[in-house]
Amino acid sequence: MLRRTVPKPAAVRLVEPLGPRLPRRHVRVPVQIDGPEPGFGAYLVGTWSPPGRPPVPVGMVNLSAGEPAILDLDLTRLPGGEGCRLEVSYFDGVREATTTQGGLFLPPQAGVPVITSPPAGARIPKGVRVSLAGHLDGDGEASELVWIVDDDVMGMGPAATAADLGIGVHTVTLQHRTTSVALDFTVVAAPVPHNGLPVWQPPWRSIIFRSMTTHQVYTAPVELSEQPVHAG
Repeated sequence: MLRRTVPKPAAVRLVEPLGPRLPRRHVRVPVQIDGPEPGFGAYLVGTWSPPGRPPVPVGMVNLSAGEPAILDLDLTRLPGGEGCRLEVSYFDGVREATTTQGGLFLPPQAGVPVITSPPAGARIPKGVRVSLAGHLDGDGEASELVWIVDDDVMGMGPAATAADLGIGVHTVTLQHRTTSVALDFTVVAAPVPHNGLPVWQPPWRSIIFRSMTTHQVYTAPVELSEQPVHAG
């Protein structure tokens, strides 16, 4: 029986460690792959993990297409803070190898609030609850967002609602610390429901008559005829 030698799984590492303090600019991160030459389907993928925030994909390198094993990090756009982590994974088509560098510091970016609902210039019928939705673009906690309609605080966080607004133009403001954005929407009179169908008219009418034997009163339908009635 012939046995084929199975190559050892590849190992991956950063050619030069980052940081620990990173500038807000583009950074090229060379990656060293120790093992067999990357074959079909081999690629590198990077993931940036800021403290207390979801991981962010930072790029993929298609090694099987001949691309160099270098990750391009756009640190001008990534969320920052103390204790960020970069993870680089290499997949050779069968197995995966990963290297991680933590303890990185990227200066935080001032968070900018963004309103996604209602859209600017929206016309909302009176009596309808207005859904307020948004997010924070940059560093910071979305729970610190404050919703204000005209001069009244409607809630905090990425979502809130506004009810019982009068007819007219209203201003919604989303504020995060010292930064805020605002837009206008209009509450209009609610339309009167109408199904557009004609009122039904029955083709008959009722007459009242008295029984000659029991002297009780009855109501009976009488068909309306469109034919002219001639005197006999």
